[in-house]
Amino acid sequence: MVRHGETVENRNGTVQGQIPGKLTELGIKQAKLVGERLKNHVFDIIYSSDLQRVVDTTKEIAVHHPNVEIIYDKRLREWSRGIYEGGTRDKLRKAINDSGLDFVEFKPKGGESVKEMHTRVNDFINYLKEKELGKKVLIVTHGGFVTLSHLTFKNEDYEKRRDYHPKNTAVSEIEYLGEGKFKINILNCTNHLDESDLT
Repeated sequence: MVRHGETVENRNGTVQGQIPGKLTELGIKQAKLVGERLKNHVFDIIYSSDLQRVVDTTKEIAVHHPNVEIIYDKRLREWSRGIYEGGTRDKLRKAINDSGLDFVEFKPKGGESVKEMHTRVNDFINYLKEKELGKKVLIVTHGGFVTLSHLTFKNEDYEKRRDYHPKNTAVSEIEYLGEGKFKINILNCTNHLDESDLT
């Protein structure tokens, strides 16, 4: 499981949600580096969010796997922030605070709550367990999707979400053990990024 490269919106503090997003020069370099990291891995299938920032990241990985099918899937999209997409994070945070609701219960107009997204994440994980059981699957997606997936894999509460939020192009390796149990072999690793070269 891989998060997309850095975007213009990431850098500017813009709420992305389900707007396309555009990789920065740094984001493109990150995508190429994670592609290099994964080039010798064997994948049976690749699932990617259909949002542009992830599509562009996936392409840099897939260049090393030309014969592997890519499925662009809307279920892998980021948390939909509705009317707050394209705006500032401060404005969204204020709306959540003003609502009096817990973060995971807040549902932006035109969007979804974190709990609703988590249901979407779990539905996709269950789909993979049935559809792709026994296969090596690469998932390229968003920070929110990765975070909520790890909460499911570790059976952790939402209070732990910050422990699992990935940096751009962070790599995780998850092994399904059967009977609803998972083992995280690699958690949000960015060893492929030489931070001194990326500044």
